[in-house]
Amino acid sequence: MTAPEFYEGMEIVHPEYGLCDVIYIGSDYVGVELKNGAFAFALLKKDTFEVTSDNLNSKGDRSKRPSVESSSWPSSTFIHENSEKEHFLSAHWDPFFDEENVIFKQLPEIIQRGKRWLSFGEIKQAPRQEPAEWSTGYALAWPAQRQGVIAAIRIGKDINEVMSLFPFFSDAGEHSLVLNNVHVWESGVEAQIDATFLNGAVITFFDVGFIPNRPWYETGHHYEFILAGLAYSARPGTINEIPANRHPDDLAFERLVAKRKGMQPPLQSQTISLSGMTFFLQIDGWDVDEYRFRGPVKSVKETPFDILGQSGWIVRVTVIKFRNNNIDLDILITRKVWKSDRAPFIGQDIEGSLWLQGYLWSA
Repeated sequence: MTAPEFYEGMEIVHPEYGLCDVIYIGSDYVGVELKNGAFAFALLKKDTFEVTSDNLNSKGDRSKRPSVESSSWPSSTFIHENSEKEHFLSAHWDPFFDEENVIFKQLPEIIQRGKRWLSFGEIKQAPRQEPAEWSTGYALAWPAQRQGVIAAIRIGKDINEVMSLFPFFSDAGEHSLVLNNVHVWESGVEAQIDATFLNGAVITFFDVGFIPNRPWYETGHHYEFILAGLAYSARPGTINEIPANRHPDDLAFERLVAKRKGMQPPLQSQTISLSGMTFFLQIDGWDVDEYRFRGPVKSVKETPFDILGQSGWIVRVTVIKFRNNNIDLDILITRKVWKSDRAPFIGQDIEGSLWLQGYLWSA
């Protein structure tokens, strides 16, 4: 991979952030203004740009944004994994039990007393017919429709199979997303969704309602999803300030951006405050729907009932800041995983790790 020769005013496509204009060139970094309508700036390593005939767009004398080969539904949307791709669900029980076999001992009751989980696709007429070769199934919710356990059931010719059990809760906030792709697991009745927030942030989450909702999904279309985080661990933010050791390119770009926004350049400090700082990052070596998070608490609501024997809080946390379009995520934090003697409170910075799940609310 070779970085191009940069110049100010250059229009170029970054592989992650898309089309942007170069406004600053440093020794190691390039400062850009993103052309996504959000008046956003980013300082990017030079070697994250790759020179191709598609991504270089120097003010009209090269090709426009990379073209995407068109394909018809469903191949345009669904990526089917093979049996070599593994997903490990055991960690999902950590917020509730010390040992995962506790819930599997209750499997007979879940199957006997569980109710079919109702979702958008079961009360709305699907816009298209599913391919005949797709696996069919349904989801059982236990002990209630709003929270507890879901069993993903695959319907077989002679016998129905329980493909997975996972915890869920539905009392969470609605988010506007553009669907990118759906990664269908080998079972055919489980999936993860890649999607983009309206501010450009990209996420992956486990689809609680995949089976009934999949006929609605199409790449590039806009949907409303309910998103919820189930915290594996959570605690008050641990570091308030760190020593400032900033790259000269970072300081120079910060002054340039302030000037372009008509603001006074910030004072150079010997420390950087992490108060109010946010991040939402996929965890290396974990599944793609598992994240580390940090951010300020916006609201706290005690769970109105125990969830699988655990009480706790539904905590709304700002996990991504983007001008006036922040992402506030509702996170279920059980007392089992909360590392503090005091309950979470509004304004507090908290951090931890979580599993991100969601389901279609409207299309």
